[in-house]
Amino acid sequence: MTGDHPADESTRTRTRVGATPPDERARLARDVGMLVQVERVRAGLTQRDLAAAAGFDVITIKRIETGARRPSETSTRRIAEVLRAGCSPVEVARLDLVLQDAAGESLRRWRRRRAPSARRARVYAQARAELDGPAADPAGAAALGRLLAGLDAQWRAER
Repeated sequence: MTGDHPADESTRTRTRVGATPPDERARLARDVGMLVQVERVRAGLTQRDLAAAAGFDVITIKRIETGARRPSETSTRRIAEVLRAGCSPVEVARLDLVLQDAAGESLRRWRRRRAPSARRARVYAQARAELDGPAADPAGAAALGRLLAGLDAQWRAER
């Protein structure tokens, strides 16, 4: 009888517990992964450099860039801190918020043991206001969108 033998079970494809579904993986690779990759290359860093500076293994950065890993609030903040090293805290917070927005519902959120400091809350509020307000740079956003679209096309052509 088919289906009753243990060998039948081993030939089925198995999905790892916690694995990112293919449709979500493609979206994360397109939105978060490409953004991290573009910013990393713009900063002149390799995946290994970014991982070391952010305190991750290289595989973590590779998985975030390919969409195989859902980013957490902590990982987006640490990546933003490295990619915006030497910039103002508001610039770091802005990139962090852009990464979190790109992750959308896939962002892994942790329960905080304590509230963020008043300074961090002010910095993030200012960064959010700049992203959402009339002072936002639509030309810069359009340029980034064109760059991401070009990289996406190049990435698809290489696959």
